[in-house]
Amino acid sequence: MSTTLSYVAAASTGVTDTVPPPATPKAVPQVKRTENTARWVWWIPALFTLVVCLWKLSGASLWSDELATWLAADRSLSDLFAMLPHLDAVLGVYYVFMHFWIALFGDSEFSLRLPSALAMAAAAGLLAALTRRIMNSASPDTPQIAARAGLAAGVLFGLTPTISRFGQEARVYAVVVALAIAATYVLVVTLEKPTRWRWVGYGALIVGLGYAHLVGLTLLGAHAVALVLYWNRHGRPRALLWGWILSAGIAVALTTPIMILGAGQRQQVAWNPTPRLLALTEFPNELYGLGVIAGAIVGLALWAALTDRVGQWLPLLVAWAVIPPIALFLAARVVSLWNPRYVLFAAPALIALGACALAQLSWRKIAVALSVVALLGLTHQIDLRRSDGHVDMDGRAVAKLIRENQRPGDVAIYSRNDVWGARASVAYYMGDDAPPDVLADGTPADAKKFIPKECKKIATCLDDAPRLWVVRWGRYAHDPLFWMDGHKADLIYEHYNQVRIWEAKAMTVILYEKKPSTS
Repeated sequence: MSTTLSYVAAASTGVTDTVPPPATPKAVPQVKRTENTARWVWWIPALFTLVVCLWKLSGASLWSDELATWLAADRSLSDLFAMLPHLDAVLGVYYVFMHFWIALFGDSEFSLRLPSALAMAAAAGLLAALTRRIMNSASPDTPQIAARAGLAAGVLFGLTPTISRFGQEARVYAVVVALAIAATYVLVVTLEKPTRWRWVGYGALIVGLGYAHLVGLTLLGAHAVALVLYWNRHGRPRALLWGWILSAGIAVALTTPIMILGAGQRQQVAWNPTPRLLALTEFPNELYGLGVIAGAIVGLALWAALTDRVGQWLPLLVAWAVIPPIALFLAARVVSLWNPRYVLFAAPALIALGACALAQLSWRKIAVALSVVALLGLTHQIDLRRSDGHVDMDGRAVAKLIRENQRPGDVAIYSRNDVWGARASVAYYMGDDAPPDVLADGTPADAKKFIPKECKKIATCLDDAPRLWVVRWGRYAHDPLFWMDGHKADLIYEHYNQVRIWEAKAMTVILYEKKPSTS
């Protein structure tokens, strides 16, 4: 009070060197609160997504693709490297990582899936940080809006059903998502403040993205669009353009070996359909896992785009969401690549854009909106964690029914030797308790595949087994022996009677008993 009076008195006498009254003390706690919120923006979504992914991580049985990871990573390094020139070269780096992971932590369902859960958690934190930075660029005077955008993006990411699904799957897709977000974040930082080492870091992430999954390189198309528009907006600095061209070009060149190997293994994806134009309209539902959540995310993203909430980085998010799926669609006209999970890394773009729309609301309204999303997806999230939650394949149930009904002397055979899921599922869930795989001639590692070679003299290998377990991937209750390779079906019809048949969702199990001798 006395200081204020002294200031007024000094002003009235013409003296101006007196210290003015202090600033209002209420401003300081507000600044601290904003700074603390900004620090929390990335790790709260990361922790939340980790909890969602760890929830019933071992709930669903491993399905065929996850069993392929187990079959590849559980063999010796020499056997793994011998397999890659013939099969799954594009996933070689992931398989090598999983080989060492299994050596350290074992091959339980929880262990096989944990790296994906950790990668999705990291992706959530990175997306939150990226979204906050984008909103800070659009609204530098309102850091609280940027913080709300980042937090909303990370939590919405964790609530999206496909995100938690692939965060609970022993495949590489969660790693690809994390690398795509990281590369995009580093690109934004580098464009705003370019340095040589930032370009090197960006190039290294693109190399990692290519070696994790070649389709991930379609992200460069989105980055190119964003770069050109940013370059044009900021006076066309030549160094910026050349920096990206060099780092991206060198990165692509370094992934050439995996491209060459992958080009020679096209038969591995031959089962994917050739997409119709209608597939693009169905794509959001497949990408986000549930129609109502896809609609909410797309709607929020459109709101943010049409009201110009994102500023100069809007083209980046739109291109990121649109270019990889379109590139995949066009490529699938030549190579059978159409599968939405291949471009799962495009999903974060619209999530970030939608979060920028949510950021205009209060914290309470954001919490309500996210709670509604959580409730809408809850039933689907529970279904994904059922024993048959991954592609309806319930290897655990198949193993249980065989254990409960098998007898000494029983053997198992498998319908086709180009479908590994059923054989691998029985081997994984039954181990040494499984009925002997009498047609297997060696191991999958010996064959440099996911399936072993089979003996050609089927009758000799069966050796008059009293009972046969036929385990099939697919639904075949109407015709249990349909589409079996070799002369398996003929031999079974001639020498065995069907005793019982079970359908465990996407798997069929048939028990046969030797016909009485007619001699």
